[in-house]
Amino acid sequence: MASMCFFYNSILRYNYNHRKTRSFHICKHLCSLQSTSTVVIAAESFVRRSANYKSSLWSFDQVQSLSSKYIGEEYTATTRTLKEVVKTLIYNVGNPLGTLELVDELQRLGISYHFEDEISEVLEMIYYNYYKTHNKWNSMDLNVKALGFRLLRQHGYQVPQEIFLNFKDKTQNLNPQLLEDMVATLNLYEASYHSFEDESILDDVRDFTTKYLQENLEKLDGNISSLVTHALELPLHWRVPRVEAKWFMEVYEKRSGINPTLIELAKLDFNMVQAIHIEDLKHSSRWWRNISWDKKLSFTRDRLVENFLWTVGVSYLPRLSNGRRTLTKVNAIITTIDDVYDVFGTLDELEQFTDVISRWDLHGIGELPDYMKICFLGFYNSINEIAYNTLTNTGFLILKHLKKAVSNPSSS
Repeated sequence: MASMCFFYNSILRYNYNHRKTRSFHICKHLCSLQSTSTVVIAAESFVRRSANYKSSLWSFDQVQSLSSKYIGEEYTATTRTLKEVVKTLIYNVGNPLGTLELVDELQRLGISYHFEDEISEVLEMIYYNYYKTHNKWNSMDLNVKALGFRLLRQHGYQVPQEIFLNFKDKTQNLNPQLLEDMVATLNLYEASYHSFEDESILDDVRDFTTKYLQENLEKLDGNISSLVTHALELPLHWRVPRVEAKWFMEVYEKRSGINPTLIELAKLDFNMVQAIHIEDLKHSSRWWRNISWDKKLSFTRDRLVENFLWTVGVSYLPRLSNGRRTLTKVNAIITTIDDVYDVFGTLDELEQFTDVISRWDLHGIGELPDYMKICFLGFYNSINEIAYNTLTNTGFLILKHLKKAVSNPSSS
């Protein structure tokens, strides 16, 4: 929690640098637009531009009606029991490959966050026993090497790419009819996406495995075929964790010899976490209704649910509700201000609006048109609310960092 100031500052810095810097410097763009767009300036009136955005697919009442039965002590108690079984399992697998495969399954099922300490311990042991020194690399099984490389790099271990220096020797006798060989190739393919800049060995690994998997895809059967097809569409490293977890549960259930405890915990946890997400969305929806931008600034996009789903893609962990709610507000605010600049505002209005935002001056809104007063006050109050909630929840006062981020994003 000590990094909350940096966290919120980073949120706004990223979003504003990514989307709003061009809006704060939109004047030249608007000058060119006014000669060709639908803006018509007359002596007494003008016609505003419109993007004709469609209404939201989710009404306030629909969002507020969402519910889940997966709350309460009954489900919490069941989860605790299942977690204890899995903790014992992690420590008792007995071999590196089995341990790595279990960690991978826990991650892909979306439940690894329950076992962070246990996973850290077994990965550290595997790293120091097998990956720390290069004298064991050549004799290491390709599957252990590839899967271990990916998981260890994910967890911050500095495993060098040279571990795959002889990968062509290890792969020259691969047989696509052997499940073990195709699993190893698939793990090698996924490992190659955990590369840093200028790691040419991993580039070669990616090229080779991609081609090999594509060429042999039709020869594969059942579960491994779906895994390979899925990976070739988009590597695991680039996927949204919650979406991946739901997909992988369905695949995992079709395997032979699955662990019933894992799939039971994964399903229960998915539903319990979703129940928390529903409450986060309902909270965000109430904020959106109270700020009234969907009605008062009807020319802008009403995309609250989409903005919320983006935050779930970034961070789904149940303990991070406050972060999801805050990010949803930030994204909705940015979307609205984006439309003020890119769609509705005139050049003179936007120059004034930019000045007020840059100075973060509540008293400077008197000359703004009514829609900009509503926009700025909603913006101003929401930022203060974020700062207040952070102060009451964590004890950190971040208002000055937020003000600096929103009033001068290019220097934050």
